[in-house]
Amino acid sequence: MGKIKVNKNKPPLSRLDKAILYPTAVLSLPLMGLLFYFDMYLLPRIVANLFDPPFIAVYGRGIGFLFPLTFALPLTVASIAWEMISKKQPLFGNKSYKPKGLKPLYPVYPIVSKGFYNNLSPKKQKRLKITAIVLLTCLAICTLLFPFGILPRNVLDEDHVFYSYDSFNQLMHSASAEQAEKLTIEVYRSTGSGRHGRTHYYVTLTIHFEDRSYQFDDRNFNTLSDKKILEQMLELKGFFDEGEYEIKGLEYKDELFQKKNYSSTEKALFYQLFDHDG
Repeated sequence: MGKIKVNKNKPPLSRLDKAILYPTAVLSLPLMGLLFYFDMYLLPRIVANLFDPPFIAVYGRGIGFLFPLTFALPLTVASIAWEMISKKQPLFGNKSYKPKGLKPLYPVYPIVSKGFYNNLSPKKQKRLKITAIVLLTCLAICTLLFPFGILPRNVLDEDHVFYSYDSFNQLMHSASAEQAEKLTIEVYRSTGSGRHGRTHYYVTLTIHFEDRSYQFDDRNFNTLSDKKILEQMLELKGFFDEGEYEIKGLEYKDELFQKKNYSSTEKALFYQLFDHDG
C-alpha cells in the first residue's frame, strides 16, 4: 500500500492576524523608502541644526552604516509576513472558525502559543533556533553600526566654508570656497534599476580642493525653493574664474525642467549658472 497523504486543510487566518500580517507585508517596503529618505536627507539636517553654524547645505556621509538597519530590517519583516500569509501560519489563531462538512482540519499552532514550538520536530526546532540566533545577531550588529552613521557629514555654511565631520563628530577638514581649485557644475542623471526604475535629474555642484572634494545636489540645500537653491549655487560659482569651472550634463536640461517644473525666473538662473544662452 502507498502512503496515505495528509490533507493539509488549514483554517483561514483570523481577522486579527490578517489585520497585522497584511499591513506589515505591504507597508514594510514603502517604510524602507521613507527610512532611506530620512537617513539621507532629514537626519543630516537635524544633526547640522544641532551642531553646525547656520548652514546652506548638508550631505550625510554615513549611509554605509545606516544602510543595514534601514534596508535589512523592513525587508526581513516583509519576507516573514508574506511567508506566514502564504502558509496560513497564524499569530494568534482562529478559534471561532468551524470547518464545513466532515473534512478534518490540519492542526496549526499559533506562534503566540506553547504548542507552536513544542509540536515542531527536533530538526525543525534546531533550524528555528539557528534562524532566530542569526536574525537577532544580524539585528544587533546593524543596531550597533547605526550610531556611527548619524554624525558623518559634509556641511557648507553661510560664509561659504566647507566642513567634513567623522562618525565621532570630529572635524576632519575645513576650507573656504576661496581655497578651492576647481568647480564642476552638472545636471546629474540618476537611473533606477529594473524595467520600471525611475530616472531623476539633479543640479549638482562638486567643489574640488587639493586633498578633498565636496559634492552637493539640489536636494542637499537647506531650503525648499528652487530659486533660492540656484541663487546659492550662483554665489558659489562667483568664487571661480572662467577656466576654473567645468559644465557637464547640459544635454539633460529639458528633462530637468520637466521634472522640476522650473518657472521662467528659475530657468533664467539655471542658464546663468550653466553659461547657456537659453
